[in-house]
Amino acid sequence: MEFAWRQYEQSGDRAFLAEAYDELFRKLYWDGLPGCLGLEINALDALVAMATALERDADAVHWKAMRPKMVRGFRTPWEACWPQYHAGKGTRWKDIWHLASLMCAEMPDEWARGTVERWVMNTETGFYGPVPLDVRPPGYPENGPFAVSTISMWLAIEGMFRRGCAAEAVQCTLGHLGGMVRDHGFPVTPECWDPDYKPWGSMYYNWCGAVNCLLLERLAGISYSLPDGTLRVQDHLPDAWQYVETRTPVVQGQRVAWTKVRIERSLRGDQIVKSVEVENCPLQTLIVEPWLEDRALISSTPASDGPARNRVASFRFEDGGDRALSLVLGKRTRTFNALAYLTPHGGMFRDSVTVTAQNLVEGTTLRYTTDGAEPTAASPAYTESLTFTRSTALRLRAFSDDGTVYAPMAATYTRAELREAADPGPLRPGIRYESFEGEWRALPNFESLTPKAAGIAEAIDLARAPRNEHFAMRFSRYIHIPEDDLYTFQVRSNDGCRLIIDGVTVVNLDVLCGRDAWEDSGQIGLRAGKHSFTVLYFQHATNKDLRISYTSEQAKKPVLGSALFHSP
Repeated sequence: MEFAWRQYEQSGDRAFLAEAYDELFRKLYWDGLPGCLGLEINALDALVAMATALERDADAVHWKAMRPKMVRGFRTPWEACWPQYHAGKGTRWKDIWHLASLMCAEMPDEWARGTVERWVMNTETGFYGPVPLDVRPPGYPENGPFAVSTISMWLAIEGMFRRGCAAEAVQCTLGHLGGMVRDHGFPVTPECWDPDYKPWGSMYYNWCGAVNCLLLERLAGISYSLPDGTLRVQDHLPDAWQYVETRTPVVQGQRVAWTKVRIERSLRGDQIVKSVEVENCPLQTLIVEPWLEDRALISSTPASDGPARNRVASFRFEDGGDRALSLVLGKRTRTFNALAYLTPHGGMFRDSVTVTAQNLVEGTTLRYTTDGAEPTAASPAYTESLTFTRSTALRLRAFSDDGTVYAPMAATYTRAELREAADPGPLRPGIRYESFEGEWRALPNFESLTPKAAGIAEAIDLARAPRNEHFAMRFSRYIHIPEDDLYTFQVRSNDGCRLIIDGVTVVNLDVLCGRDAWEDSGQIGLRAGKHSFTVLYFQHATNKDLRISYTSEQAKKPVLGSALFHSP
């Protein structure tokens, strides 16, 4: 509905607006709008605007009456699961679709800034990666090949622009555009990027057209409304760009006016000089709101209409035509996070680990320490991979050529201690299983349940499942580990699963999958011999699946029946 309203603003076509409102939106939503991370509030506001423009005053009153309840419903999930994050109570993982809440008109700017600083612009536990933004942060189950998706990325970044987090939104936009060209040297728009950040699916997928909105409406900042007679220039010219220039056809009846807008940026000593030129504006009112780049506004010509707000200056001109203005900007007034993508992100290693760091902020130098101290301008610069043979607290910080110092980031690499094998006495091949019947949406408390069946299975699979849906199983006793090593156990499960070795939860994939299985992994150091081994599993509905394998430095293999044992 927002886009239908925008189409009306840029065409002035009342016949289109009346048809869209009367024949579609009013009939669909008169009795209520479904909840959608606050986007329903934006849609409601668009309905109010449509009704008002069409002089349907009673309709506007009807729509407005829905708003207070919607706002209360939107605010309830704030921090229900994680601090500074919008997700409903019980949500199992952070997902980029939750960031669509940033677009909501009722998302307070301070909430948005907290979300962006803590979870979006964060390569350690957040969404920022080599092709921003990731669908899920590190440590959460992958969504098949959909590691990065342009349409969900657009929802998040558009929300960041709306809530005044422009510097971060610009960084994400440029990073995503870079991902579109880095593999082939020319832009492709795949359905998604896979977990290795390689394009996957159709290279010219239509949903990716959303990125054009960010280029035109956000970086260049061009928008207009024929009914209001207003042209707006609200640029977000990136640091790395010298200028952006657009020519926009503003159509009024049979007359087409090509409006030229050029925004330039240059460095003068330790100051930034920014200029905006508008030629041939055919509309009555021109509003120019240049982005201040989170810098102090030293001066402007002409003078600004008032103090800078929401990190932009504001200028208003009447009678259209040609206009020009210039600004002088000083030092940055904010500190941003360092953005280095580490491989691996952290975790355990056996004898040594080699770490690479990809600096994702153009024009900066990464400096690091390995003793837990915060890096300074005198710390060594990262130039090539680092190899650690003992537990290490790695710290990194970005330093810009213009003197900007970024907030530090950290990763911990732990040398594994191998857990001693058990001496359980005489054992027989196979693993004990217990099956339970019931309807769960998460792993139940198995200690409180009475099994419907029990016995010895040759392998950990669902061959002895009591039914296709609404059941749970517990496999327990021992696994034989062939040699001392650090092991990574992979679990594929539909629905939820938990893998426990020697009393340690190695993988906790306690999820409600729906149709497709999810995968996760975890590490543990083990010495050769027998180790206690427990797998907890539940199946809610639809498909069922359970597969477990492990990787060592030697090989990746499934957990075979020949490696499983139970007490006589």
